[in-house]
Amino acid sequence: MSKQALIVIDVQNLLVDHNPYRKEAYLKTLNEVIALFRAHQLPVLFIRHISPDMQVGTEGFEVYRGLDVREEDKKFNKTYRSMFMDTGLEAYLKVQGITRLTLCGMVAQNCVDASIKSAFERGYELCIVKGGTSTFGDNILSQEQIQAHYENAWKYFGKVRSVEEIAKELN
Repeated sequence: MSKQALIVIDVQNLLVDHNPYRKEAYLKTLNEVIALFRAHQLPVLFIRHISPDMQVGTEGFEVYRGLDVREEDKKFNKTYRSMFMDTGLEAYLKVQGITRLTLCGMVAQNCVDASIKSAFERGYELCIVKGGTSTFGDNILSQEQIQAHYENAWKYFGKVRSVEEIAKELN
């Protein structure tokens, strides 16, 4: 069985405080999948995006206060959409022998999508947590439309699985 990790992308205080799509259900899903990985003693990795509004050292930059984040969890900072570009993540995964990634995070049509496609191109086996991504919508599509579109599109890059389905696969 391949070694795996959970990667939580850009779930930071500033973003979550702006009330993303299905905020409460989304956060519940994230904490459930984090607890599942911890119960199986699998690594939980956090990606944090640096932007003019989210600078290192600010409260808005930190992983969302409502998630189960622990001191021993590895954190990677990024300035690009992809979680791999100039972050050290790929080198870390190789050293750890991790080849299967379960992904969740924000924002579905930006950093999550870029990271999924980058991981796929690098040959990782992917699982995307159903309901484990969120968005804010845009001027063309509603939040619901964006979420539905991307969860459907990601099936071409990996498995889109509910927390319950992931739990069954881990047991």
